[in-house]
Amino acid sequence: MLSSLNLYHIKNNQDNHKVLTINSSYQWKTCLRTLTFTQEQKPQISDADFYTGSEAYRFLLEIICGLKSPMIGETEIVSQFKQFLREFPQAIDSKISNQLLKDAKDLRTRYLTGQGGQSYGSYTLAQSKKSSTLVIIGAGALVSEILPIVQKFRGDIIIKARSIEQMRKLKKKYPRLILE
Repeated sequence: MLSSLNLYHIKNNQDNHKVLTINSSYQWKTCLRTLTFTQEQKPQISDADFYTGSEAYRFLLEIICGLKSPMIGETEIVSQFKQFLREFPQAIDSKISNQLLKDAKDLRTRYLTGQGGQSYGSYTLAQSKKSSTLVIIGAGALVSEILPIVQKFRGDIIIKARSIEQMRKLKKKYPRLILE
């Protein structure tokens, strides 16, 4: 079963948002990485790490558990993975994806409980307790995920981003936001 799990990993940075073009592949993009799931065996692709079978499972489990994130144990990555599976259920065999989620839940419960808020939203809220204003730069997916949590912030919440349209969408959903 695990032999069908093949993935390429590319770390993203400001200058690198590479996309692999592989037949019959599905891509999961996060702010830190792009994972390409494929049925093909390893063709040579520069700048990409290739994982297959149990090695791919372990690597993916580490990502889902937040062990490859800057904030160890962060929880947004689990939601992002579930969203990817909803959009592309054929990307990973359902038995494998169900087992990944089960193992991630077990590992997170067993070893990552008590590691703080474990989300960027709770971390932001905790760090801003002594401030009267919270400034959020950007209007992308991460901001959308932290806003429900930082709504508890008592001061002004200012959003600064390039995309006026994205800021307006956020303002419509969260009327108390100040757009700049």
